[in-house]
Amino acid sequence: MSGIAVQFILLLVSLAQSPVTTPLRVGAATELTEQDIAALQIVLPPGEKPWLLIGDRSLWTGGQFIQAYLRPTTSTAALRRGTMIRVGRRNQRNAFERPASSDPWIVERSESYAQVAIAGRNFDQIQGDQDMNRPFQVIGRFDDTELVRLVEAVRSSPTPRGSDPVDASPLVSIDRKSDDSAEIRLRRDAFHGQVLWGRRAGQDWTVVVAGMWAY
Repeated sequence: MSGIAVQFILLLVSLAQSPVTTPLRVGAATELTEQDIAALQIVLPPGEKPWLLIGDRSLWTGGQFIQAYLRPTTSTAALRRGTMIRVGRRNQRNAFERPASSDPWIVERSESYAQVAIAGRNFDQIQGDQDMNRPFQVIGRFDDTELVRLVEAVRSSPTPRGSDPVDASPLVSIDRKSDDSAEIRLRRDAFHGQVLWGRRAGQDWTVVVAGMWAY
């Protein structure tokens, strides 16, 4: 047997023994088939595969909208950061039903995400829509330390004087408004949640409830 044939056989054996990894799926993304995911990956940057797919029910019928989280570009014990790409497609049926056929996936936009470690939890352990271990969108510039401190302040569920209690809910986004302030959104469900206002005092952040957001 020639050397080329041996190498080909060894390659086939290696591929057969390699585990097939599929992304973690949360929410409406659990309804995606392997074929759906393969079609979705085609529109992502070459060589990129998501580690997490999150889907929320749409207010509009006939469509699917998925957040595809690419592998982190930076990672520490406390924090990891990367790019999330939002994709969507139209279906011939209502989005609350299994579609008979679908249009190709289309990239809507890309965003920066972060994930701050929860004690005793692996970053990849996300157990549902309302798991506080979910990654969240980051808008504007934050260094790693201040981002971790701000998230820790939110997760402490404070009840600021003269303000409502802060929800024990997963973060949706943190948006830098100035050097010393940020808007934080928490998720009660796919369509509404709590808006917080964070103010920096030295290395620490204080958080108050500013209101509600809704679609």
